[in-house]
Amino acid sequence: QLLQQMEELELQENELRQRHTPYSNEMNTFSVQGQNRQQPQQQPQSFSQGLNPFAPSFGAAPSQQPQMTAESVRGRVYETAKDQHGCRFLQRALDSNYDREMAQVIMNEIVPYVPELMTDQYANFLVQKLFDMMPHDVRFNVAKVAAPQMPLIALTPHGTFSVQKLIETITTREEMLVVRDALSADVVRLVVDVHGNHVIQKVLQRFDHPDKQFIYDAVSSDCASIAMNKQGCCVLQRCLEYASPEQHKALVSTILDAALDVVEDPYGNYVVQYVLESDEVEINDRIGLMFLPAISRLAINKFSSNVMERVLRRTSQHVKDKYCEALCDLNIATRLLSDDYGNYVVQTALTTGSPMIVDTLTQTIRPVLHTIRNAPYAKKLEAKMDMIGRKKFSPTHNRGFRNQFPPMPPFTPMNLDAPHMGMMMGQLGDGQMTALTPYNHVPQQRGNSNGTNNVPIMTAAQRNAIDAAMVDAIGGSGHNNSSSSNNGFVNNYQNQNHQQQHHQQQHHHQQQHQQQQQQQ
Repeated sequence: QLLQQMEELELQENELRQRHTPYSNEMNTFSVQGQNRQQPQQQPQSFSQGLNPFAPSFGAAPSQQPQMTAESVRGRVYETAKDQHGCRFLQRALDSNYDREMAQVIMNEIVPYVPELMTDQYANFLVQKLFDMMPHDVRFNVAKVAAPQMPLIALTPHGTFSVQKLIETITTREEMLVVRDALSADVVRLVVDVHGNHVIQKVLQRFDHPDKQFIYDAVSSDCASIAMNKQGCCVLQRCLEYASPEQHKALVSTILDAALDVVEDPYGNYVVQYVLESDEVEINDRIGLMFLPAISRLAINKFSSNVMERVLRRTSQHVKDKYCEALCDLNIATRLLSDDYGNYVVQTALTTGSPMIVDTLTQTIRPVLHTIRNAPYAKKLEAKMDMIGRKKFSPTHNRGFRNQFPPMPPFTPMNLDAPHMGMMMGQLGDGQMTALTPYNHVPQQRGNSNGTNNVPIMTAAQRNAIDAAMVDAIGGSGHNNSSSSNNGFVNNYQNQNHQQQHHQQQHHHQQQHQQQQQQQ
């Protein structure tokens, strides 16, 4: 299509060049008093002779082009600006050969027609370029001329860009007041319009907090309907982004009043999620407690289920536990598990709740898992529940157990005869007795002088030999200074050693069981 349009334009240009040629080969023949006489074809007058881009000199070498001056464009700016090529010609003239007098002529001639030119498909580009170079007094006059029709201009596809450019280039408070008063007449209509909402967002970005208060007053009066509009929900999010603390607090309060009405809407739910993303715990808890009684309805909705997941991630632990307790109801849990959207809420609750409540929720869910065995999300849900179970029974999951049995250091063979062990224990007091165990009295030297590591790892037989040596040493007749606390130390140490062996065996069996399940 573009190539076809270019060919048509080329044909039109060639036709116009032939028509504008002073002496064409094609002559009009007419009869006067019986004689055939020839007269050259008359050249039609162009509306912008000397400025028309289709003229013969247009596109020629710079030395052959007529010099553009203020007099050459005077009285022709309006018509030329509305032409596609003429508008480009004026913009190129302002860029390459800037003449203050010519620019002043262009500005003066567009001011009376600025509302129309701002909405024109070609002239709006010239108006936007002039906004960048206008003095503030000329721009102020343009704003006053366009003010009565500015809301209507902002609603058009081309006019919205012109108004946004005007807002960007404002430099004085007088210009800002003119634009503010013009737009404040129809804020809600602009907010929900596909073109006008961009003008409101530009005002939120550029104006100071007191000067854009009129927008917050307008959206607060009809917050629910604006939030459920495709463009309105975007404007509300920008209002929250560029608001002062007072404006933010007032608008959030208004949104919370309508939260239950908009949370199930395809667009309104994004406004509630944006409020939750601010990470204000008090506000997030208020939203969570507001939605809690309706969890069975909101969790199975396509749009509000996203809000439920965001609530479970952004609220305090107290509110999260309340949601998990509500999901422990078998009827609610069954309804959510069988729903395409509600199951995601259950999965999020399993990863955010407290361990005890999550364990209760897991016990509630597991008996009804067979009802969703064929669902595409069943394996993922079951995997999360298995992961929670492994964390519960894993020795490394309990911090106290990990501290009680630290990693076993390497074992170096030493003289473990009973008299030697008893002599060592007899020289230590009760306070030092716990520090002397087969796990920490072994030297920590890991290699020999050659740099090779020849330290063996302690085996179960070696640990049993140490236990027997310690019992014989403490109970020997030659060491009467060993008290009853020594016997308690030995018994305590033996119990710890047996517990560690038991847990290691249990962990080994669990790993084998998991491997068998994976193979199956």
